[in-house]
Amino acid sequence: TTYKMSCLLLNDIIKDMESDKTTPVLKFAHEETVMPLLTLLGLFYDGEIMTHKMKDWKNRKMRVARVTPFAGNVAFVKQSCPGDNIPRIQVLVNEKEVKSSSLQ
Repeated sequence: TTYKMSCLLLNDIIKDMESDKTTPVLKFAHEETVMPLLTLLGLFYDGEIMTHKMKDWKNRKMRVARVTPFAGNVAFVKQSCPGDNIPRIQVLVNEKEVKSSSLQ
């Protein structure tokens, strides 16, 4: 299923982030892979399941055409500060930083 595929991909990304690699790790996929990954990470969640009864359709965060347009992309950037042993992961969707409580 799509959910299982996203879990495998996320586990692979986490392994790459936990490694000591200093070279970029690039993965390429279609929107059908990217969108479930973003959903698994809890990004662009509006606080309620989207249905026809949603009150505020116009201002919702989840807009498929904006989140995964043609050539949409997701980047996980591992950063570290001198003297700090805790790496920081920056998440970018379509070259824009995305902050989410689910990623902290």
